[in-house]
Amino acid sequence: VEEVSRAVAILADRTGRSADDVVKDFARMRDGVARWAADSNRSYNFLTAEQFKYIQRLEQQGKAEEAARETARLLADQLGQKTPTELGLLDRALVATTKLW
Repeated sequence: VEEVSRAVAILADRTGRSADDVVKDFARMRDGVARWAADSNRSYNFLTAEQFKYIQRLEQQGKAEEAARETARLLADQLGQKTPTELGLLDRALVATTKLW
């Protein structure tokens, strides 16, 4: 829970999305952690190929909870080092749009 909470807080801060919105997104991990990681990696570029393979292996071994914790840890560690301007184009657009409202 600690890793996921940390990742939610960092992602909300870096993207300008609400924590509730980020939590809803993280809930999609129930449908497949590796799938969620791959989809999210397209936006946030936080995984290496080896890290992704490790998450897949954990999930295949029936350790989805551990895979989710590892994914959240990697996301938080990587995004914690980035400023909002270093995020992907879609995330910068989302931040800009959010500020307009």
